[in-house]
This record gives sequence, C-alpha cells and structure tokens, in this order.
Amino acid sequence: MDSFTFQINDSLKRVKETEELTSKVQKETESIHDMLNILKNKNEEMLTAFKQIDQLEIIVNRVKDTYNAVAKNMDQIERTISASTSTFGLGKKRSTTVQPYFPPPDHVDIYNTDELFNPLSSSK
Repeated sequence: MDSFTFQINDSLKRVKETEELTSKVQKETESIHDMLNILKNKNEEMLTAFKQIDQLEIIVNRVKDTYNAVAKNMDQIERTISASTSTFGLGKKRSTTVQPYFPPPDHVDIYNTDELFNPLSSSK
C-alpha cells in the first residue's frame, strides 16, 4: 500500500508541476502575442514615417530644382548686365547712350506651399 500511495503522490506532484509549467507557458505566450501586436503597430508607424520622409524628399528636390533654375537665371542676367556695361570700344566712348537688351529669364515653376504640403497632411 505504501508503494501505491507513493506512486499516487508522485503522479500528483508531476501533474502539479505540469500544470505550473503549462500556466507559465500560457503567460509567456500571451506576453509574446502582446509584444507582436506592439511590433505590428510600430511597423505601421514606421511605414507611415517612411512615406512622409519620401514625400519630404520630393519637396526638397522640387525646392532644389527651383533654386537651381533661379540661380541659373540670375547667372544669365548677371552675365548680360556685365556684358552690356563693359566697354567694347577700347577707350572710345560713344556720344549716344544705347539701351542694353536684357532677354527675359527662363521660366521657373515655383510651387505653392499648399501644393507641396497637402500630400503630407492627407497621409497622416
């Protein structure tokens, strides 16, 4: 009878240990699921941030292109002014003044700020 009681107690002990381990595994599994949900949410936030960065890059490139076009126009205007004000006669001065010709600058697309930033506000 002692042997039977010992085996029953041993079995009960193993069942209790298994129950405790199962409970720990369930808690860890719940914790892992919570972490996965948090990571999924963070991933969505990161994707949104990356989209905003891409849109900002487009804006920066537009501003850069506009700046470069305006700078090119300014260089042309400065060269034209410099050429029209320099003396070509090598010491001979004209008695009549000549109106220098200034060609119009090239067209530059300058974007409205609302056009640039509306895509950002609609993606939030």
